[in-house]
Amino acid sequence: MAYADSIRAVTATMSTVASLIEGTLVDKYVITSVTSHALATTTLTDMTSMTQSVTVATGEAVFFYFTGVCTVGTASDGIELQLNRDATSLCLKQMGSASANDGKDMSIVYIDAPAAGTYTYKVQFRNYVGARTATFFNRQMVILKVQYT
Repeated sequence: MAYADSIRAVTATMSTVASLIEGTLVDKYVITSVTSHALATTTLTDMTSMTQSVTVATGEAVFFYFTGVCTVGTASDGIELQLNRDATSLCLKQMGSASANDGKDMSIVYIDAPAAGTYTYKVQFRNYVGARTATFFNRQMVILKVQYT
């Protein structure tokens, strides 16, 4: 896949991605939420509003981007952030925190080229250290469907 290889070869900024997919964009989905989502569990949980169904045709790829600010309620806690396509985990990120309530940006950038079909992409998170509060706010999910053949 030429686009994915090109993106991997350079610093993946949004302007770089935009220039690489120019003329190939099939569809886009943008979900923004300024409300917070807090939880106190060690179980991966769907993030409110960060779910999107996408129908992919043969020769199409999905560029996924998520960003949000996260905090934990207790020093030395950690947040785990996961991207799923249906029940399949595509990307898992972890971030520890040295102090409570220090807002940290977390993001996922992922390129997926599944077989033709309809899929649900969603973001999940949890506090992987203990069942203490973890919160995400100022969240945005962008999905770009591009033609690559």
